[in-house]
Amino acid sequence: MIGKEYEEPRIFGLDRICNLIVSDRYFIQDPDFYDEIFKVLRDAVGVMAFGFESEDVILHFDSSEAKYIKSLLLHRSQEVIQEDKDGITVSLHVKITWEFTMDCILRFGDRVKVIKPQSLANKVSEIYQNAIDSYNQE
Repeated sequence: MIGKEYEEPRIFGLDRICNLIVSDRYFIQDPDFYDEIFKVLRDAVGVMAFGFESEDVILHFDSSEAKYIKSLLLHRSQEVIQEDKDGITVSLHVKITWEFTMDCILRFGDRVKVIKPQSLANKVSEIYQNAIDSYNQE
């Protein structure tokens, strides 16, 4: 459910709303509200996009994922930069949220590499290093 809380756009999970109280108050929607929401969500993967700026991202997928990445876009902004026998390189203009990182990068494991931005490459590397470290603990 999309709404506002303290004048800020918010997305509420219907399955997490508790103690709902029906009141006599009426909701009068701001005519520009959905335009505002769609601007926020336009560059998002998923719905948790508030408070994030859009960035240019470049990802390289190995050849085993190339056909899939071409046929099912990760995001509407996806463009192929290069394709060869080693795989496919794509650019996206997205908000780098946890949902984007999980759905568009981590789920592909070692079959994807973040080329740009370096901060995202570092974050993905840190996530994998933490996972390796958790397996190496005694």
